[in-house]
Amino acid sequence: MRLLLVSNMVILVIGVLTSGILAWVNRGSSNVALATAALVGAVVLYGIQLGFELRRRVFVDRVCTDFTIDRAVPNIRQWAYDPKGPIGRAANEDSIGRWLSKAAPTAFGIDRALVTNDFAIRSIVEFMTLTEFDGQLRRAVFSGPSVGTITQWGSVSTDHDSTPVSRHRLQTLLEQSGNLFAGAPFNQRDPALRLPPRSVLEVGRDFVSIQNPICLLSFHVFSPDSVSFMKPGTGGDVPTLPSGEAQLETRLIAVQIERTFFALRAHDPDGDDTESGLIASSLAYEHGLKAEPEMASNTACSRPAAKSSGGRLMPERWTEITQ
Repeated sequence: MRLLLVSNMVILVIGVLTSGILAWVNRGSSNVALATAALVGAVVLYGIQLGFELRRRVFVDRVCTDFTIDRAVPNIRQWAYDPKGPIGRAANEDSIGRWLSKAAPTAFGIDRALVTNDFAIRSIVEFMTLTEFDGQLRRAVFSGPSVGTITQWGSVSTDHDSTPVSRHRLQTLLEQSGNLFAGAPFNQRDPALRLPPRSVLEVGRDFVSIQNPICLLSFHVFSPDSVSFMKPGTGGDVPTLPSGEAQLETRLIAVQIERTFFALRAHDPDGDDTESGLIASSLAYEHGLKAEPEMASNTACSRPAAKSSGGRLMPERWTEITQ
């Protein structure tokens, strides 16, 4: 696209120059002069409009949660999972934490802040394989008077119209980043993910990102230097180990979600499905953490309004930054 834009500009400049020469040679004709002036004006307006339209768009959200380490087990997980969150998340994260307690139990005694950070990254990857495993995810809702409502998700993409990512590839990316939970098995299908065409997945120590020619979706994890030793929900109870040290450690985790649409493809109609799918992924992760009642669907790019959080920190959804 960059080469195409440069070629377009060069051709326009050549056209204006040659038209100017032609008008000068035929300066006795007012019609040629007017036509040349109209061409120059159109080219100038075209260039100005491109400058306004082809600009990178960045949408930034931030969501918060916390994870608790129980040093008596040892294990790490969210203390309480909302039943309205993604199905299977609680069981998956609990098994991942217990895996580390068996594979590397000393990790809980060395750097528990690092354990929490790595767990947050693995949680994001796990979420993607659990509920957002296809860029063209199809959702069907079945409702009955007796059994209630059942929602099923199905994969639509194939190897020809997606970028498949295997479970082995996910574990390799986690291992390369040094994540402590890289060896914990993935229980989902294989390939674990089907991303939009020409997408590249990257996993770092504190981020997960998906990039393709149209846009970039990234999850950045960071945490303040604070820890709570109280049992969540008790208002002051501090369980202790036989050694007298605190049994529980709860750390706040913030996830900054950025969606960047590149300048040269800022208004590409082919990006509509990619945009809606990636935005659904980011907002669904927020839904899993905070159980907000609305999120974007995979079939339409909706923009839910901010709701009262009851004192919780709410993300600034759909804040557009033009650069």
